[in-house]
Amino acid sequence: MRKKSQIKKNFALTWAIIFLTAMTVSLTACKATETPATDPSGPNEKQTTTSEEHSIYYVQPDGLYANNLKTGQKVLVHASDKISSRNNPLLPSPTGEYIAYEDGGELKISKVDFAKPDQEPTTILTWYDSTAGGVPEKQMSYAWLDDETIMATAELQMAVHKMGVYNMKKQNSFGIIDIPTYNNLTMSSNGMLYAETEGIGYGPVVSAEDRSTSIVGFNVEDLDFDGLLQEKKIIFQGVPISENDMGTDYTIAGVSPDGTKLLAWSHPRSASITTDGARLVAYDLAIDKEILLDEELMLTYKDNVSFNPQISNQVVLNMGTDRNVGTNKYLKVLDLQSDIFKGVLAESFQEGAVTAYPSFSKDGTQLAYSYAMETEWGTDFAMPGYGINKRNMTSGDIDSITEPGTIDQYDFAPIFVDNDQKIIFSRWNGKDTLSLTMTDAMEPKQTQDLDIHIPFSLDDTYYGHLDTQRFYVIK
Repeated sequence: MRKKSQIKKNFALTWAIIFLTAMTVSLTACKATETPATDPSGPNEKQTTTSEEHSIYYVQPDGLYANNLKTGQKVLVHASDKISSRNNPLLPSPTGEYIAYEDGGELKISKVDFAKPDQEPTTILTWYDSTAGGVPEKQMSYAWLDDETIMATAELQMAVHKMGVYNMKKQNSFGIIDIPTYNNLTMSSNGMLYAETEGIGYGPVVSAEDRSTSIVGFNVEDLDFDGLLQEKKIIFQGVPISENDMGTDYTIAGVSPDGTKLLAWSHPRSASITTDGARLVAYDLAIDKEILLDEELMLTYKDNVSFNPQISNQVVLNMGTDRNVGTNKYLKVLDLQSDIFKGVLAESFQEGAVTAYPSFSKDGTQLAYSYAMETEWGTDFAMPGYGINKRNMTSGDIDSITEPGTIDQYDFAPIFVDNDQKIIFSRWNGKDTLSLTMTDAMEPKQTQDLDIHIPFSLDDTYYGHLDTQRFYVIK
């Protein structure tokens, strides 16, 4: 066994290499974003541009697939009947060269190469033994620190917690066991890694009654494992349950594109209460101060939050209480610079409409979202009959992409691709298949079936909500 001093030297050398790589990527990204942002006061004109490269990653019963949208080429990334995206999401690296996923209780990474399909994946972290019938109590969490380095945490058997860091180019990994639980790892664009933690698994044992979930941050540029365990910054401090208080937990909602603002949800230590809504909170990381917001409630789904890629202080939120997504849901704009929630975006909707899945265009001038007529709650957990709208954020003009309310066609979760010229969305047939459809953003009535059909059932939804990243991801 190596001495601790030698291990720390190896960590320091490895992270120095990672840091230099990250800085190179960061400088390249900065140069790529130096073009002027679209003037929101000017006309919304589309310039002629070269098509972007986008790929869709999705799971089928026989393995993980990738589809190149530009060429239409489809490739089997890894053949396996044990790949599951239901509990842990598909997570491409920042450039899309690699993708992380769960396969039979292990976190694996595959290189995405359309010329060389079904390459042998790299196993990063063994979570549980699926062949022995192991059932994990909690999800893994993993995040790309840069284009080739991933960090992962997991709760193993007997409440043992493990962390691993793996560099794909160097083919080396480092791990540590019996650390605090770190969940919902979230990497920002400016080198900060955020996580939720109850603080158990390292140091003094904390009883269940004394636990609470806090949000902490780490500077990846200075990171080694000792630093990770000791030199962390508490952003939001949880509060344990007491005799007269339900306690407070915090859940990460998202980080602004420039990495200066952190959004989170504050809620009691009660899953049942939180299911009906939580209070949004915000933190200005640049000046190390909480941003005080109105105490409006919303459901704790990350796809209820969409930051403007060009205006980091602007975020659109799908607000409203009640765990049923088909009732009392509406869009609002939050200006983080002035701490002000602006008016409901759905002001032109007919009475009784509900919204979901807000998504900004790359240039920040358009917003696509799902909408439907409010539904009475039944026993089948069905989602509302969504259609899709596109809204000009300057003029307020709304274009209908697809109509809501059809029995065998539910359209939701729109995403802009191809330099905002096209929109991809999910289409459910009301039975057992989730399909991906693409439409021209300027001529929305022209739709194209992408021939990607994913097995799906209502059991995969929660009170009408579906986390699409557990079925597919677009990069």
